[in-house]
Amino acid sequence: MSFIEIESDQIKLPPEVVRKLKGKKIQFVEFQNGFLMKPVSEALKGSGASSGVQNYQNFKYKDITGRIIDCAMRVHSALGPGFLEVIYQRALAIEFQREHLVFKREVEMPIYYPGHHESIGKRRVDFLVENVVFVELKAKSKLTNDHYAQTINYLEAHRVIEISLLFNFGEKSLKWKRFVKSKS
Repeated sequence: MSFIEIESDQIKLPPEVVRKLKGKKIQFVEFQNGFLMKPVSEALKGSGASSGVQNYQNFKYKDITGRIIDCAMRVHSALGPGFLEVIYQRALAIEFQREHLVFKREVEMPIYYPGHHESIGKRRVDFLVENVVFVELKAKSKLTNDHYAQTINYLEAHRVIEISLLFNFGEKSLKWKRFVKSKS
């Protein structure tokens, strides 16, 4: 298995896009080799920035993950850093309900060993959204390689789920990574 890792960063926009969007309140989500500006995707048409949006359109479950990321941004904007993980989990559940996303909290998921048909154990995922995306939350001062490895291992050990989002609410800005399980 190999994984594609996509993370948030500072957004660098072409000047023509900045001019077109000046004065509008926008939440940005950046992806590797592109970005999505969900509230203003229409404004980008013909701006020269659509190639980044098109890259995003190739992502599996892009609509669901985009909505999840929007929810997480709203939670972080409202609460900021400094709370326990469970507080962000409860707030995110409220946002998921408002967004009409089907989700389960603290779901026990079976873990499988390659070549073995029975589960070898279970783990609790913070959220399972629309039965296709794992959502893992942290409230740490910084994400570490251990957090990434944990998310990758959960995804790799599960037979069906292919997409996972890892959020860290503990930093000044919301940090997140998208993990995609792919066959190699």
